[in-house]
Amino acid sequence: MSEKKRVQTQKEPQEDLLSSMNHLIQRIDTMVSLFEEASKQVTQADNMEDRINDLTKQLEMLLEQNKQIARGLILLEKYVRGRSKLESMAPSFANNGNPSS
Repeated sequence: MSEKKRVQTQKEPQEDLLSSMNHLIQRIDTMVSLFEEASKQVTQADNMEDRINDLTKQLEMLLEQNKQIARGLILLEKYVRGRSKLESMAPSFANNGNPSS
């Protein structure tokens, strides 16, 4: 085999190896990019879960406040009804001292 052919035969495997290495580097870069994107997605999902938990707590607080307001309105309504009954009975006591029948 001539020297030129021998050098060329030795270069071919080196070029193949170099080409394979470049292809491997590109694939690894793509894989790293995928992992970076996945990491961002996981972080966003964690942030979303925290946000949902915060909103849930706020809604629970609002629900409790609404319950307290409803109780207060019921008590106020009972007070007003009781007061109006007393006022309607008061004129009859004032006229003759006895409730009217």
